[in-house]
Amino acid sequence: MLVTRLAFVITGDAEIDRVSRSGLSGLSRVLKARTAIEPAEPAGINIETDELAFYPLLYWPVQENAKTLAEKTLAKIDAYMKQGGMIIFDTRDYQSSLTSGIGAQESGATALSRLIGDLDIPPLEPVPENHVLTKAFYLLKNFPGRWDGGALWVEATPVSEADKSARSRRA
Repeated sequence: MLVTRLAFVITGDAEIDRVSRSGLSGLSRVLKARTAIEPAEPAGINIETDELAFYPLLYWPVQENAKTLAEKTLAKIDAYMKQGGMIIFDTRDYQSSLTSGIGAQESGATALSRLIGDLDIPPLEPVPENHVLTKAFYLLKNFPGRWDGGALWVEATPVSEADKSARSRRA
């Protein structure tokens, strides 16, 4: 029988992996209680060798000593995301932000940049007030996690030609 299962990337650090599994177990319980989704217990995966297509969501705790991934692994991650998979990269550096998206100088952002190399990731922005995440499921006004008030970054909303024109008229 096939079941939905959330997954986390195994880091090799027992404490980080325990917290990752525990957090996704809690999220799975909330999904069972509040939605029609009944996920099985989360799985730990090896990002280089395991098939990603079986997991709708991957949680990836980024360590400061992260090394750039092999091209083959980056291609697999890129294909996973382009086919609808979602990865939550947790830079685990509360109070730091990605001021200009990937490539900022904070330790977590630098580790993330080093880890994913030239992966084709769209521009990012903090979750805007009118984003679908604020309107779906439980009408979230904030995004709680390990810390209150941390920044959640999502794919930037493309600016339409009409928006560009209106902005230039106001300037």
